[in-house]
Amino acid sequence: MAVVTKEIALAVKSFQAELDTRRPQLMKLAPVGFDPDQLIDRVKAQASIVLLKKPDLMECELASVILAVTHVVELGLDLSGPLPTAYIVPFSEKGVKKAQAMIAYTGLRELAVRSGCVKSIQAEVVHEHDKFEWAHTDAGLKFTHTHNWEGRGRIVGFYAHAMTPSGFPLGVRMSKAQVDAIRDASPAFKFGFSPWKIEPSGYIEMGKKTLIRRISKSLTLSPIMNRACEIMDANEGGLAENAEQVKTKLEVLQEKLKRMSSVPSRTIVDEPRGAVGESGTGSIPGAPSADSPPFDPAEVAAAMDAPKVKKSKPAFDLDGNPID
Repeated sequence: MAVVTKEIALAVKSFQAELDTRRPQLMKLAPVGFDPDQLIDRVKAQASIVLLKKPDLMECELASVILAVTHVVELGLDLSGPLPTAYIVPFSEKGVKKAQAMIAYTGLRELAVRSGCVKSIQAEVVHEHDKFEWAHTDAGLKFTHTHNWEGRGRIVGFYAHAMTPSGFPLGVRMSKAQVDAIRDASPAFKFGFSPWKIEPSGYIEMGKKTLIRRISKSLTLSPIMNRACEIMDANEGGLAENAEQVKTKLEVLQEKLKRMSSVPSRTIVDEPRGAVGESGTGSIPGAPSADSPPFDPAEVAAAMDAPKVKKSKPAFDLDGNPID
């Protein structure tokens, strides 16, 4: 833990005093099911400890620290504990140090279950040496995922599965290339601070959150889940779960390529690169088949090692559908 100097202690007291002046507004933002006073006191204490442990946050604009804490209160999340559901992180914007709230993957799962959108929800990462099967059968969609504990290899994809309140199971999967395309569409990843850049834990966490966002498109979201998505879009540079937004960006790029060259436009897909991640098995009967194109860990791994050959390919969107 950092040494608590007199200056740091005074800065934390200043933060606490400023937060107290905003208590009436914060009480109105507390989510349903929480005692506003207890929630504010808890988050205030947690934030104070975070500030003492990370003095670099005290170099951030006080207003940005207050806003970050406000977001945590608004969602009813925790900044401490064995698995914090939110974090306060520093970043720089045009040379000015600021702080912002980051919703953890565990926090997004908690919000989905707590708000009643789902009974359960989980996202996993698939590695090249894992045993992963995902197939549509007469009985519906079935999947199996078993880790290879002797060496999992590189990341080749992600998937998420959930159970709706009515007991209907949902599932969606994406290859690493598809997740990377969403990451690359984020302005924050291109031009500034982004949790995607924290390897490997940040990449895995953001990848899982991307899958949670994708499967959420099949759910009726509660107001608090919609608010969480708004905060993530604002604070994380747009966790581009919206495939149509990403598709539009790709289409704009393709139109530019058409104007620059008489050669038909083509989509250039970066080959996947690696990192680390969980396991599970399940049967999803009757689940919709409009998920991402199939990927096999062994085939994807082989493609990574194969020599690159330039060849013309049709353009596809993130769901594997041809783009006219």
